[in-house]
Amino acid sequence: MSRKPTFLRDQLAALAKTENKAVELLDAYDNVSGYLAVNVLPYVTTGAAASNGGSLLTDHGVDHVDRVTELAGKIIDTGSPNPPLSAEELYLLLCAIQFHDLANINGREQHEQRIIGHIEQSKQRLFNDSMLTQAINQVAKAHSGVAPDGTKNTIGAMAPSNTLRKHFLAAVLRLADEISDDENRVSDALLQGGSVPPDNLIYHVYAYHLVKVTVEPACITYRFHLTDEVLTNTFLYRDKRSDILAYIFERIQKTEIERQYCQRFMGHLCPITNFTIELLHTPKSKFDDERNSITLHLTDTVYPGADTPDIWHTCRQLMDKDVPALFRELTG
Repeated sequence: MSRKPTFLRDQLAALAKTENKAVELLDAYDNVSGYLAVNVLPYVTTGAAASNGGSLLTDHGVDHVDRVTELAGKIIDTGSPNPPLSAEELYLLLCAIQFHDLANINGREQHEQRIIGHIEQSKQRLFNDSMLTQAINQVAKAHSGVAPDGTKNTIGAMAPSNTLRKHFLAAVLRLADEISDDENRVSDALLQGGSVPPDNLIYHVYAYHLVKVTVEPACITYRFHLTDEVLTNTFLYRDKRSDILAYIFERIQKTEIERQYCQRFMGHLCPITNFTIELLHTPKSKFDDERNSITLHLTDTVYPGADTPDIWHTCRQLMDKDVPALFRELTG
């Protein structure tokens, strides 16, 4: 199966030109990623549906893994960590991305706890180093779930390492996974054909209208194209009806919390201190030219205080005032 080249793999390949161990690590990564791309990843989303009573997740297969790999590479590339990632760290991050969502194939609940089983099944294809293999599980597992203390601080709960920056790598994977939920994860045909179950529809509609995610130095940008139809409709969400703006603002809050959390472990190595959200009104189709737009800018302050912007308060203000009034006017 042909996979497009990625920044992270290219970095490992560059090290393989001068380091013998990097050659072995690259071969192992290509072996395991090639195997998973053909034999496991294409069946994750359908397996999850079968295990979850027909619930249809957004894509968790090959394209999702490729997108997370691409976004993780952009985070690393724009941050240019010093010292640069070693061959072991590149291999660790690449493999952790491959495995992070595999266990959804047998059900979403606590899937992060079952990653180790899939790693064990692929052990003969991985580089023969038990500590490195254990680190792959730790970094992949930290993208979701709860820590032993019952909090979501799964990265902080990881044991430290003298040779691998595991906390940093886990934060890069977790943030890349968080911002990957864009239009690439959903099927236009399934949406237009009405094939997405009502309980899952709002998640697919959200991703379908998130048309662009960019990673630039210190900044992540989301761009939504919102049509009249999606703005005036409501969707089932947690046993209630919700409009898409309320759900978008809830997701913005979650992404901002994840950005702040991951920044604790990425620090000066790859600072992501700004989050920009563009809401564009495209009346008939998300491919239309915009009629109007609203932009939110969220940024870290030097010293947090009473005047520190609160994302939920900001979103609630827009949802209660500016955005509905504007879009009611725009949609007539």
